[in-house]
Amino acid sequence: MSDPRELSEPEFEACWANPMKDVTDGASIAINIWPYVDALDPIKIGVQAIFDVTYVYQDARARFHHVLVETDQENVILVIVIDLNAQAVLGHHLLDMNIKYGISTSH
Repeated sequence: MSDPRELSEPEFEACWANPMKDVTDGASIAINIWPYVDALDPIKIGVQAIFDVTYVYQDARARFHHVLVETDQENVILVIVIDLNAQAVLGHHLLDMNIKYGISTSH
């Protein structure tokens, strides 16, 4: 496994092809993401804790899986991007939906 690599916003956006398909129930995740996730320092990526996988999405071109991992912050998701052709983690991106999509927290 390579060292964790944070994807920039443009790199992360390049891994999207709409419509993104929810493959959570039928997906067999291409690789075990947990060694990669365990190598991350939650504080360095901007959260206090990383929890479990909540959803898996596949881009419309079937190039990438986006594995959404819950964090301790409401509407802030750690996205692990898997390159399906390489069968490897491409990198990660901390997606703050509060900022990106204007979602307000319940607090």
